[in-house]
Amino acid sequence: MNKVQYYELIEPAVAIVAKKHQDYNNESLGLESYFPLGHQSYAQMLHVKCQRIVGLVKEGNKPNFESVNDTVLDLINYAVFYLDFLKKEKTNEL
Repeated sequence: MNKVQYYELIEPAVAIVAKKHQDYNNESLGLESYFPLGHQSYAQMLHVKCQRIVGLVKEGNKPNFESVNDTVLDLINYAVFYLDFLKKEKTNEL
């Protein structure tokens, strides 16, 4: 996979964040309010998304709402949110 292919794969994750940002109104609340326990909150959300993937793959059922693809895109976004938290923590911006 080259850089262009990589960005093509993650572009839908970026688009999802933009759409959800409007729904959740993160500017007024701040992303940190969704992860009040810091590391524990981010780790828990990543764990939940991983468990969702395991459940979908293991059962092999067609989901009603959130597909494996959707869940992987969410996982990418939550991982990036956690990276942002780690960066802010390191530079004392929290």
